[in-house]
Parts: sequence; C-alpha cells; structure tokens
Amino acid sequence: MLSVLMLSLLLPVTDVVDARMTALTQQGDPPVKLWISRDRVQLGDRVQVDVRTEADGYLLVLHAEPDGRVRVLFPIDPIHDNFVRGGDEFEVRGRGDRETFRVYASEGVGTVYAAFSRDPFQFEEYVRGDHWDYGARDVWYVVEDPEPEITDLVLSLASGAYFDYDFVQYGVGDAVVAARRQSSLT
Repeated sequence: MLSVLMLSLLLPVTDVVDARMTALTQQGDPPVKLWISRDRVQLGDRVQVDVRTEADGYLLVLHAEPDGRVRVLFPIDPIHDNFVRGGDEFEVRGRGDRETFRVYASEGVGTVYAAFSRDPFQFEEYVRGDHWDYGARDVWYVVEDPEPEITDLVLSLASGAYFDYDFVQYGVGDAVVAARRQSSLT
C-alpha cells in the first residue's frame, strides 16, 4: 500500500485511482461494496440501495441523478450518525423509511456512490441548520463524468482522511449502464 501512496504524489488523480484499484483487487474483499435493486429503471421507479463495509467506520452515500444533481442518501441529514458496523449488509433507507430514492428522470444514466472511511467525514461546510445545504457550492451538480466529480466532493468532505469507495450506475429508459468501480483515495 505504501507504493500506492507514493504514486499519489507523482501521478494525476486518474492514474492514482487506477493504481489503487489494482492494489485493492489484489487485497481480496473490498472495504466497501454497494448494490442497487436494479440496473435499469423507468420514471417513477423506486430503487433500494444496500452497502456492506468490511470494518467499522463512517459511511457516506451520494446519488447523482441523470440530470446531474447530486444528493446525499446517507446520512439523510448531516446531524444523523453515519457510523456503521462492519461485516453486515446495511440497507440505506429514504425519508419516511421508504426505499432509498425514486427515479425522477425519463432517460439517462444515474450514479450511486458509497464512500467509507475509518475517520469521520467533515460536513460543516455543506450544512444549513440541520439539513444539507445544496445551494452552498457548485459541487452538488456533476457535468460530465460523475466518478471524478463526486470523488472531488468526497475528498473535500474527508478533509485529507483516507477513504474507499464504490459506485454503480443505472440506466433510465433506453440508457445503457456504464460502469462499476471500487477504489481508495487519501
């Protein structure tokens, strides 16, 4: 792992992600794994998200809708505890104890991203009152490739702490599901 950390000082972020992905797959089970109930959906469908972490730590689950808007799925509000126990599958529930989210687009590709750290994430910059402040910064909107853009957001929330992540994409309508990757970043 030390060689991967050394690479992070020498390579651009995308190369670091690729190097860490290689190191991660050589280690066995990933530190965080994410599932969604379906990879193809239609407007109005409800989607369930499940996550498993290998160790105790802090979980952050984000959703980039097909239109680019990013919302936090877990914790629902930043005042809620996002500490999870490792080893068990965790069902992410939406408000009112419903499925995790509902599909509001008629076409496109959405992304669900789970970040896991043994250190707490720092939410203060993104909070208004007891809720997420989606108007605080432009980071709540992805323009092109959701993975690096959401990773940049999580990097700011991790405040330099090491974290692992997994993401899945789903297609709405005729959209083709694009990718799934697990990785780690500091």
